[in-house]
Amino acid sequence: MDAFALLASAAPLAPRCDLGTSVIPIGTRPPTLAAMAATTLQTFSPDRSVYLGVGASSRSIVEGWHGLGYPRSPLRAVREYVDIARRCFNGETVDFHGEFFEVQGFRADVRGLADRRPLIAVAALNPGMLQLAGQVADAVVLNSVAPSWIAHARADVLRYGRDVEMTAFVHVGVSDRDRALGRLRHSVISEITEPGYARLLTAMGYAGPVEAALSAMRSRDFDAAMRVIPDELIDQLFAIGDSGTVTEHVRAARAAGLDHVIVFPEIDDIDELPPTLAGVAAGLEPVNAQSGAAGEPLDQGRQSE
Repeated sequence: MDAFALLASAAPLAPRCDLGTSVIPIGTRPPTLAAMAATTLQTFSPDRSVYLGVGASSRSIVEGWHGLGYPRSPLRAVREYVDIARRCFNGETVDFHGEFFEVQGFRADVRGLADRRPLIAVAALNPGMLQLAGQVADAVVLNSVAPSWIAHARADVLRYGRDVEMTAFVHVGVSDRDRALGRLRHSVISEITEPGYARLLTAMGYAGPVEAALSAMRSRDFDAAMRVIPDELIDQLFAIGDSGTVTEHVRAARAAGLDHVIVFPEIDDIDELPPTLAGVAAGLEPVNAQSGAAGEPLDQGRQSE
């Protein structure tokens, strides 16, 4: 699904939720076009925050799915993209001649905006992008991290930047864990074939399983790759079980420093969705009671290509 079309459809159904893309690849949509879409969404949602969530994505998505070029330096490309989008949101006439993006004489129509302008979120996995997000973004979006790793991510964000909002996907489900294990292992293997995720899981202490899985994949032995992904890693990244399991995972993520959670339901049946969301809501309550936060997760379209 297209992220902005989905958000425009969802906006009237969830009038109290903030809106954001999480995330659109910088290689598949020019920054001026993304800024136009975010500005339009903000114009029709004047009383809530709109986040333009962007990320470098992966070579397989940008080149394989779309036939476009993946930047030789994702860090520098994301920095340029955010710079252009920010100028658009400010109503500037943009003339930009960068290493990856060229813009001449573009000006976004921001006349319909009040005081609120779209915010920018950057998807980040590893120290370089986390530090960049701290420098140039309003929020950072994490994915496939254990709650125990969130504090490490925040430290990287703070190293050279500001204390921006911390957002992350929480992969949770009130579902049968044993039945889900095969599907979840497949998901992990799909991720670690991308270098950024492999580096992240290695830093989290799983260098052995990562290298063994990659070696098996190079030999085209998918079954062997599945066997070397330990249950412990699955349980770090996914909270599958009863509602208490979901609640404790969300509570741990919030306590580690998350400002917002993006719920990714890991369920096998639609009937499992209501108890999953109830478990998430219970996990938010203690943190919100202390902080006075509103307690509603952001309504964000997951990576849409």
